[in-house]
Amino acid sequence: MTPDRLPRGVRPPRGALPVLLGLLLGVMSTPPAHAAAAADDILTSARESAGAGRRPEALAALESHLTAVPRDVDARLLYGLILSWEGRYGEARHELQQVLAQTPGYTDARVALMNVEWWAEDTSAAGVAADAILAQDPGNQSARHVRDQLDAASRPWWVGITYGNDSFRIQPSGLVIM
Repeated sequence: MTPDRLPRGVRPPRGALPVLLGLLLGVMSTPPAHAAAAADDILTSARESAGAGRRPEALAALESHLTAVPRDVDARLLYGLILSWEGRYGEARHELQQVLAQTPGYTDARVALMNVEWWAEDTSAAGVAADAILAQDPGNQSARHVRDQLDAASRPWWVGITYGNDSFRIQPSGLVIM
């Protein structure tokens, strides 16, 4: 008898092979519960480290985790946020765009990318991002704030200025005495 053959007269039950393969593939493709808990622990630890001013430590932990689990969008989002807090806008933008490539409707990633564009002083990209968020979620306060700031910045400085007791105003048409 060779290892790849069953003894003469012994046959596997009909249909057993597909069932066994299905079970094996199901077990292999389902991450164990402890893997999800470990990812949550890494995210919690990285948030705490970043919040305590230990951003390089948080970035290193997230880099290591993302090497092992590259499709973890929550970890990649946090990684992009911390990069942006460090002023590394190009890298942050890249990470956040990867998150959105995997999950286009992830509002937190859209807001984070909008903020990166705003902080990097790319007002055009920030405006486009804010408008896209507001189209998806009209009540989003972060996007509304950026859109309002951009709109205010596009008006001349004297529009709507009031002085003292509002006895006069400077309007686009000129000085108006009240």
